[in-house]
Amino acid sequence: MSKNKKILILVLSSNGFIHSVNRFFQKITWVKNSSHNVQVVFYKGGYKSEDLRGDTLYLKTKTDFQSVGLKTIEAFEWSYNNLNFDLIFRTNASSYVHIPSLIKYVEKNFTQSIYAGVEGKQMYFGKQFIFASGAGYIISRNITKLIIDNKKNWNHRLLDDIALGDLLTNKNIPLKIFDRNDINVFPLIKDYDFKLFLTRCKLNHYNLPRILEGFVMLQINKNFEKYKKGTLEENLYERVFFNIFRLVQKIYPGKFFSKYKYREYRKYLRDNIE
Repeated sequence: MSKNKKILILVLSSNGFIHSVNRFFQKITWVKNSSHNVQVVFYKGGYKSEDLRGDTLYLKTKTDFQSVGLKTIEAFEWSYNNLNFDLIFRTNASSYVHIPSLIKYVEKNFTQSIYAGVEGKQMYFGKQFIFASGAGYIISRNITKLIIDNKKNWNHRLLDDIALGDLLTNKNIPLKIFDRNDINVFPLIKDYDFKLFLTRCKLNHYNLPRILEGFVMLQINKNFEKYKKGTLEENLYERVFFNIFRLVQKIYPGKFFSKYKYREYRKYLRDNIE
């Protein structure tokens, strides 16, 4: 068992409205549970120089969708050269991380060459890629160095989490799989698996506006507090909010908005895959 490992949590972020709102809610929920062995750093691109100020790493990489991979590599490289850590947990603006459970997972599963995450599979160019979902994955310091040393082999025609998986597959680094919670409506305590340290809160995939993701994080935080106290009963307001979310889910015109919201994503796929 590996104890007292230094964990660097890198959170992919930006100055966009939803990212800014979610960053606020992350800071007032799970980020507050960071300890002396856990450092949380939000990283953003579009700046003139690389600089860590407070809990935010400012990077020079562009802010467009196509540059997410470059921004992540830059964050890995800056962190490797400037911060003391044994492993990185890379997550994003739509994730809730229960840090005490993450520490327990690391103590039980850490190796010098760990690459771990929720398994994803995707077909591109007639080939199936297996990778760790970008909602949250673990890489050890050794693997971070391997990525930096081989950054020229990063395939920027692929989405960043798929490109990372492709690079490590080609280096014969296996993916260790863990599970997560996925929120598809308001998170009732009876439907939540408290053994898992990662929760994906991205609601637009379930026809809900992303502005609600921060409120989901607040409820998850309350659920963990209740779980710790052993009080798992659902109260009236939770059931009311669940029904409100269900109603919004039925009437929200998410498909209409997605035609515009994902133009950049679809263009990226069209330009790089067709």
